Amino acid sequence: MAEVKKNLPSSIYEFTIKDLENRDVELSKYDNNQVLLIMNFATNDDLADKNFLELRDLKQRYPDGKNY
Repeated sequence: MAEVKKNLPSSIYEFTIKDLENRDVELSKYDNNQVLLIMNFATNDDLADKNFLELRDLKQRYPDGKNY
């Protein structure tokens, strides 16, 4: 039987992730009522360049994360 790990995060807001500049971002800083866009890129993937361009376009279109 597989061992069950204890103390697993119960919420996405308990994670720390890396941003596009490789800086740590604690998701706890975001309000639970905000929309989070979390993307996982495989940089060796053929679609990576396209995905990065689309993400940049989203950031330019919604710089303050509002009006979506």
